[in-house]
Amino acid sequence: MRKATGKFWKNFLKSGKRPDKDFFSQGFSLLEVIIAITIFAIFLSAYVVSQGQNLSDSARLREDLIFRKLAGEAIDQIILDPPTFSPSLTLAPETKKFEDEYEDYEYTVEYKKIELPNLGLMNPEDAAGIGGQVDMRKKVYKEVKENVENMLWQVAVTVKKISEDDTYTVSTWIRNRKGKIEISP
Repeated sequence: MRKATGKFWKNFLKSGKRPDKDFFSQGFSLLEVIIAITIFAIFLSAYVVSQGQNLSDSARLREDLIFRKLAGEAIDQIILDPPTFSPSLTLAPETKKFEDEYEDYEYTVEYKKIELPNLGLMNPEDAAGIGGQVDMRKKVYKEVKENVENMLWQVAVTVKKISEDDTYTVSTWIRNRKGKIEISP
């Protein structure tokens, strides 16, 4: 038989008695261990859930950045190389695909001609026909309306990921460089 080492074991083996109560009070009870493991599990699960949300938020932010980049590039290209402005531009949106690493994305370009309200009817004095310069104001409003409608166009670019239904739309005003301000005498 193996020789026992240590003071406690020598006395225990000689006496054949149970160890002291002090011996058992030195460690943790089973209940304390279970409570500690439960608290640890709660904190660990909260940490894992928050990390999962961080990862999904990061992926969504990355996707948003790609949408913004592609929409900005499409708008910049239109501003640098504008189309010939004509009423046919507004008939149907034009859909194109991106190339290279963004083959999974497409964009739609939609042009709208600005439409101003009848500015001659905005002044109640003019609508009632009161005042000596009503005809002149109406003529100026009409000229401004026609020139602004000829010079400004709205372009909207909608970027879409083909494999998903996510879209991102950017809209801006562009100037018709070939349009001229014309004032009739």
